[in-house]
Amino acid sequence: MLDPKEIVPVISHLVAGKISAVGDDQCRRFIDMFDSDGDGMIHFEDFLYLVQFVVVASWLESEDGRSAVELARVEESSFEHFMAMIEGDKERLWSILPFLPDWLVDHLTCAEFMENCCKRFDALDVDKSGSLEPMELIPVVQSLSEAHPLLIDEEKCRRFTALFDTLQNGVIVKDEFLEFVQFQTVMNFLSTTTEGRQLAQRAENLELGVRSRECLDLLEADAEGNFAQVIRQLPQALVGEISTAAFKDLCVKGFEARDPAGAGVVTIGELAGLLSELSQQFAFAFDQDLGDTFATIVDTTKEGKVRKEGVEHFAKRVIAYAYFSYARNHQEMVEAEVLLGQQKIAQLLEAVRQGIDEIGDLIPFLPHDLLNRVLSEKFASQCAADFKALDVDSSGTLEPAELMPVLMDLVQTNQLSLTEEHARHFVGLFDAENTGVISSGEFVSLSRFMVIMAFMETEEGFQVRQNMAKQQGSDAIDEILLVIERDRKAIHKVVPLLPTDMYEWLTGDAFVLKCHDRFVELDQDQSGVLKPQDLAAVVAEVCGTGPYAVTEEQCARFTTIFDLYGDGVLRPDEFLDFVRFLAIWNYLQTPEGRLNAGEALTVLADAKRIEDLLETLEADRGRLRGIVPYLPDWLRDDLLSDHFTVECLKQFKELDKDGNGTLEPEELFPIVLSMSQAHQQSLDIAQCRQFASIFDDEKNGVITTREFVNFSRFLIIMGFLRSQEGEQVLHNAWSGAGDAVAA
Repeated sequence: MLDPKEIVPVISHLVAGKISAVGDDQCRRFIDMFDSDGDGMIHFEDFLYLVQFVVVASWLESEDGRSAVELARVEESSFEHFMAMIEGDKERLWSILPFLPDWLVDHLTCAEFMENCCKRFDALDVDKSGSLEPMELIPVVQSLSEAHPLLIDEEKCRRFTALFDTLQNGVIVKDEFLEFVQFQTVMNFLSTTTEGRQLAQRAENLELGVRSRECLDLLEADAEGNFAQVIRQLPQALVGEISTAAFKDLCVKGFEARDPAGAGVVTIGELAGLLSELSQQFAFAFDQDLGDTFATIVDTTKEGKVRKEGVEHFAKRVIAYAYFSYARNHQEMVEAEVLLGQQKIAQLLEAVRQGIDEIGDLIPFLPHDLLNRVLSEKFASQCAADFKALDVDSSGTLEPAELMPVLMDLVQTNQLSLTEEHARHFVGLFDAENTGVISSGEFVSLSRFMVIMAFMETEEGFQVRQNMAKQQGSDAIDEILLVIERDRKAIHKVVPLLPTDMYEWLTGDAFVLKCHDRFVELDQDQSGVLKPQDLAAVVAEVCGTGPYAVTEEQCARFTTIFDLYGDGVLRPDEFLDFVRFLAIWNYLQTPEGRLNAGEALTVLADAKRIEDLLETLEADRGRLRGIVPYLPDWLRDDLLSDHFTVECLKQFKELDKDGNGTLEPEELFPIVLSMSQAHQQSLDIAQCRQFASIFDDEKNGVITTREFVNFSRFLIIMGFLRSQEGEQVLHNAWSGAGDAVAA
C-alpha cells in the first residue's frame, strides 16, 4: 500500500507535471477520493481505480475523447427527446382513441395479440418473477430509443417503467405490459401509415379548439403564473421565434422608443403599438387596438403598466394569447394553414434531398466566381458568426430546435406548421457524422448548399441546369452507343429467349406498321431514306434526353451501326431493324425485363465476353514470339516434349468428330465455350471461324494437328504468364525488348 508521500511521483507521472508542483493538500485529496476503506492509505485495488480514472480522464482530453463526450451528450439529448415524445404521445392518445379504425381495435383486443404479448413478456422476464423490473426492460428501451446500449442505465429504465407503471409499484406486470404494447402499436400505426397520419391530424384539429379555449382560460386567470404551462401548447416554431435574442432586442428597443424619459415603465396603451408590430411576422397578426385588448387581459398586476425588465415576458404572454384566440376563432382556417404549411415543408425537404443528390453533378457547371465565394475564408467566417448566433445554448453544435429559424426562412410558411420533427429531418439531410446535430463544419456545408440552390433558382442558374442536362444527356447517349455497338451482333441471339408476348409483339404486323408510320413521319423530304440528322428525335426519345443533347456525330454513329447497305442512310428495313433492336434493349433494362429475360441478359453479356476473348487471343498471339526466349527451361522442355504432343493429339482426336484429320470451326465450339465460360447460345459459327483464323497458320479455314499443338502450347504459356513467376518473365521480356531498341 502507498502513503500520501509515496503517491506524489505517481500523481506527477499520471498528470505529466513536476513533482514540486504536487502539494500535500493535493495528495490528501487524491487519497480521499480513492481510499475505499478510509485508512488514509492507497491499497492495490484503490490504486487500480486511481490509474483507470486518470487514464480515462487523460483520454477524454484528446480529440477522440472530446468526440466521445460530444457523442454521449447528443445521445443523452436524444434520449431525453425520446422520453418527452413518449410522454406527449401518452397524453394525446386519449384524444385519438375514438378515431381508431375498427380493424385496429379488433387487432389490439384479439386473443392472438394477447398471446403474443404474453410470450414477449415471458421472454423479457428473465428471473421469472411474474413482473418486469426496470433492468429487464433494457432491450425494449434500447430498441425504441435507438440509444447506445452503454447509455441505458438503471435510472433511465426506472423513468421508462414509471411511464407505464399504473400500479406505481416500480415494476411492469402483464396487464401494464399489454397496455404498453397496445400503445406502441397505435403510435406505430399513426406515424408510419397514411391512414394513421390522416387520423392523427383529424384528432389534432378537433383538439386544437378545446386546447385553445383551455389555454385562454389559464392566461385570463393568471397569465404570469400559468405561462409555463401554456407555452408548452404553442407550436414549437412559434416558441423558437419568441425565444430568440432578436425578439428580445425588438422588445427592449421598442420599449425604449416609447420611454424617451427613461422612466423604465410605460402604460399598456403606449405599448400596444409595439405589440402590434411584433405580431406582424406571424399568421395571427393584430392591430394596435387588439394589442391593447390582449395586453389588458394578460396584465396580471392590473396596474396597466409594464416595466422595462419585464417587457420581453409580457410580450410573450400577449403573443401566446393572440395565437390561442386566433386558433379558437379561426379553427378551420388554422387547420387549412397547417395542412398547406406541412405540404410546403414536405416539398422543401424533398427538394433539398434531391438537391443534395445532384450537387456533385452541378459543381463542374457552376460559375467560378460563385464557387470562389462559397469556398472563401470570408464565407467561412460569416458561417461561423451565423452558427454562433443560432447556437443558443453555446454547446458547439446546432440541435434541431436551434435550426427552426433557418427552416422557417427557407419554407416561408407560418409558424403553425413547423415542428421539431421537421427540423430533425432537415438536420438528418446534412448530418454527415450521424450525431443528430449539426457541427460547425456541417453548417458550412449546409450554407454552401443553400447559396448554390438559391443561385439555381435564378435565370443564370436555369442556364447552368440546362448545360448540365445537355452534357449528361450527351454522356448517356455515348454510353448507350457503346452498348449498342457491342451488342448489335449478338441481339439476334436473345430474340428466341424473350417472353412469348414480347416476341410476338416484336414480330407482329402491328409493330411493323407502327415502325413504317414513324419512318414516313421522319422522312420529311420523302426521299425514302433517313439521313443521320433525321434520327435525332428518335435517339432523344429512346435515350430519355432532350433533342438538344443529341449531336450530329452521335446520329451518324447510330446510322453506321444499322446501315447494312453501307450507303450512309437508313432504309425502311434498316429502320425496322434499328427500332426492333432498341425496343429489345429498352425492355431488357426494365425491372420486368431483368426478371423475365434473365437468360437473354446472360447471353448478351457472354457474347461480349467471347468478343473480348477473341480480341485478347489475337493480340496475345502476336506478342508471344518475343516472350518465348524468356520462359523458364522447365516450361519450354515440357511444351516441346513427346508427352505433351501425345496428350494434345488425344484431345484433337476427341474434337475431330468427322475423323478427317482437321478441326472445322464448328468442331472448335466446345473449346471456345469452355475458355469463355459463356452461355452456349452466346457463341455462333462466325465467332468460331474467327477463333480458327487466329491459329490457322496455313490459312485453309481449318486447324491441323500441328496448329492444334501450337494452340495448346499458347494456352499453357498464357496461363503461366498470369502467375507471379510469369509476371516476372513478362517484365524481363519487355525490359529486354527495350534494351534491344536502345542498342
